[in-house]
Amino acid sequence: EAPNFEPRTERLVELLARKTTTTLQNNFDALTALLTRSAFEIQVRALLASRREPAAECVLYIDIDRMHVVNDNFGMHVGDELIGKVAEVLRKKPRPGALAARIAGDRFAIFLPDCALEFAQQIGEVLRRQCSELTYVRGEGAVQVSISAGAAELPESQNALAHGLANAELACKAAKDRGRDRVEIFQDADQNIMRRHTD
Repeated sequence: EAPNFEPRTERLVELLARKTTTTLQNNFDALTALLTRSAFEIQVRALLASRREPAAECVLYIDIDRMHVVNDNFGMHVGDELIGKVAEVLRKKPRPGALAARIAGDRFAIFLPDCALEFAQQIGEVLRRQCSELTYVRGEGAVQVSISAGAAELPESQNALAHGLANAELACKAAKDRGRDRVEIFQDADQNIMRRHTD
């Protein structure tokens, strides 16, 4: 005999289920199961605010190379499939406490706590290698997979995450300019990147 829930309990269960669904939709990207940009920003800010003493924190900004070529040659569904495959690589935590998000179409960010810039660059290299191994055959052609990445330290500033992400994005653009399928780090002294800043 199935237990008869009170109508009130039933409504409550239904409300909770709906709330959970909404929370999942707001926090996680449907295609990749990675954090959404807003959930990523909220979680990173909370982590930074809870820090007792300052530590080096870095962020990686990752962009899939030649995504439009994949979409044009194979169709958007294969483009989505590719985004999903790259996200799978990024979901395997590259270090404890790392947070990965899909921040736009084929762009991702990874927050790396307690991480020096050189180490962030090495992590970027590992991810770049793993993504290049994803290249696969679809119908008549090969779907070439590569990523460009930029690494930046979070500056000691009021809006550390926004600045760090912007700098990592600049470094990622420099990686694209320098031939794609590579990792660049943001350094204030880097004239090439600084030029982009002023463009």
